Amino acid sequence: MLPKIDLQNMSIKDILKTVLKPLNLDYSVQPGFVWISTPKKLRTETFEELETRYYVMTPEMFQAVFDEGGTVMAMELITPDPEKPDEVVSIISLPNEVSFLLTIVDPVTGETLSFARYLTESRRLIALNSPMNLDKSESA
Repeated sequence: MLPKIDLQNMSIKDILKTVLKPLNLDYSVQPGFVWISTPKKLRTETFEELETRYYVMTPEMFQAVFDEGGTVMAMELITPDPEKPDEVVSIISLPNEVSFLLTIVDPVTGETLSFARYLTESRRLIALNSPMNLDKSESA
């Protein structure tokens, strides 16, 4: 239970912070509504359009993912261009919850929406995630 709080002359933003923080909750302003949940769920359940970004990763950077507890979920060979069936690219599927990106799930269905794939030949990481999580990982 919250103690009595005087909310007069406070902005809506300050009221939400004051009321939600003791309950270990936070909020996110979405078009047409305010989403209230735990801080982690706010980062993992998104109403934002997901975005794909590409990163060049040196072998040392890729190894750092494993040094921090990352694992390879699967390794597959694919043909990226149907016109060139002899060209094969190996892709490493990383766990959704790697240290630098949280898994994004649909808030209604719980379906996993995000992914991270490492293209071994080009040393590129392909990440599909929310812009907020991608920005946060880039600034870390």
